[in-house]
Amino acid sequence: MNQPTDSELAGIYAEYGTSKKSFQNPAAGQIHTAVSAAQWDGLPENPERDGWHWLRTPAGEAPYGWFARRWEASEGEYDPVEDCSYIGRGLTRAEVAVLVEQARREERETAAKVVEARCLEVVTFPQTGVWMRDVLKERAAAIRARAAT
Repeated sequence: MNQPTDSELAGIYAEYGTSKKSFQNPAAGQIHTAVSAAQWDGLPENPERDGWHWLRTPAGEAPYGWFARRWEASEGEYDPVEDCSYIGRGLTRAEVAVLVEQARREERETAAKVVEARCLEVVTFPQTGVWMRDVLKERAAAIRARAAT
């Protein structure tokens, strides 16, 4: 599996790492949902594990570290427990790579369906229609079979 580009990473984090909606951790098969400040107890998801988490601060969204069972906040940053609400844990590069590949696979399938739809349009041509339909079916199969790049 290829590593995602920086722009793909940014897109995935924008879509899944900092959004209000739920997102799925493909590696663990878990669903995560942002928690409002009123509901949040100040602990991250899986507090026994160190790692990065997304918090909603008064200024926007920001990553905060949870290490040795406490929040790591630099001087001048918002207090994670008092000033913030929990969005979710940061995804690992491997999880992002899985999401990117899944999106690429879905794009290939969509493109193949568009090509297959053209097969229905060429039936009206007596001789060339049969040939063209075969070509389009082959191209749709090639799109689906294309490996990750």
